[in-house]
Amino acid sequence: MSDTIQFTIPRAATDLIARCRDRAGLLQALRVTMDNQNQLTIGHINKVRMTGTGPFAPALHKLGVRSGQLRRSVRASQAVVVGEGIASTIGSNVKYAGIHEFGGRIQRRGRQGRVNLIDGRFASDAAVLKAIKRKRNKPEVRRVLYGARAYTINMPKRAPIFHGIQDRAGKYSAALGRTAINFIRGGGK
Repeated sequence: MSDTIQFTIPRAATDLIARCRDRAGLLQALRVTMDNQNQLTIGHINKVRMTGTGPFAPALHKLGVRSGQLRRSVRASQAVVVGEGIASTIGSNVKYAGIHEFGGRIQRRGRQGRVNLIDGRFASDAAVLKAIKRKRNKPEVRRVLYGARAYTINMPKRAPIFHGIQDRAGKYSAALGRTAINFIRGGGK
């Protein structure tokens, strides 16, 4: 489940590429440029698409920061030569990244449980046992049962990663074009 973005190399570079004899060398040079552009794009995504205090409207394609975990997890795969092209990905391995990127439904099950309170504050079972054994200044200890109903959240597609890459598509194209021109003019005929 992913979206694909293709970058077009400027016409001045494509004319030179058509005459290039060292295709393997050129593709390796373009691969390095793609890796560099991916790192710049991750910085852009973190700075523009995953910043601030949300919630933001889905149309802004932006997420607010709560813990910073998603921002820190955005990574690029190493670019690889595939046939006559270069392929790489930018994504995250954080569990909730997909629902923000692609949208969908989150089904929450109903649940029941028990909460311990000591003087109105949440407490562990060990703290409750310790409080019960006190001889003086006994605190108020309560065990409260709770229940929560099942519910569904419809999460809209925000796609901050996709739109962060799309924001920089022109810069990818320009950098790949410059690399091709410099490679060919530099002796990689």
